[in-house]
Amino acid sequence: MNISNIITNVIVPLVLIIITAIIIITLILMIIKDDIKKEDKKIKKEEEKNNKYANIDTSIIYKEIDLSKIKDANILKDNVFEMFKSILKALSNMDIKTLENLTSKTLYNTYLEKINKLKKDGELNIIKNVTLNDIRILDIKKKKNDYNIKFYININCYNYNVEKRKKRTTKGYDDRKINQEFLLYLDKIEDKCIISKIVKVGQKTLNKEKKIKKKKK
Repeated sequence: MNISNIITNVIVPLVLIIITAIIIITLILMIIKDDIKKEDKKIKKEEEKNNKYANIDTSIIYKEIDLSKIKDANILKDNVFEMFKSILKALSNMDIKTLENLTSKTLYNTYLEKINKLKKDGELNIIKNVTLNDIRILDIKKKKNDYNIKFYININCYNYNVEKRKKRTTKGYDDRKINQEFLLYLDKIEDKCIISKIVKVGQKTLNKEKKIKKKKK
């Protein structure tokens, strides 16, 4: 076999095989790189979603209106906070009836959807030890005898998810409280008061509370 035949029958096909292999490998690497980019974007998006409220303090933004002309403003605040606590407790206990009585149809459906998802996942949303840091009346709108009142509420609480069976924490922290800020809208229609909308505007995780050791007598 002369050199010409060797080049034609051996080297050329081998070169073609190598080039084809390089092209295939390059394409595979490009696809993998593209998949990695997509996955990175997905993870980044999820992290941004999870950290949306991390270490936010919006209290400085929400200024309270002049309450000098509002009768029993503090009583109104106390009642609204009790309603809000009852909603959180009902959500934690999956108490649909209480949620239906205290919230608008839209807000009720939102909570019902959340409860159904928890049931499907076999989980519980534990919300407890709710303490009030601040509550402000931001706006009051009147239409005949009906009112819409906007509040700012700042609380500390435990808020986490656990598996029903194993009691394993699946979301949040069971060993520390979180600080949360909300805008809450109260509707007074005739003789009934309901909470029509709750919007979370800030959240941060607090440090673990130091356990006080009891001194031995």
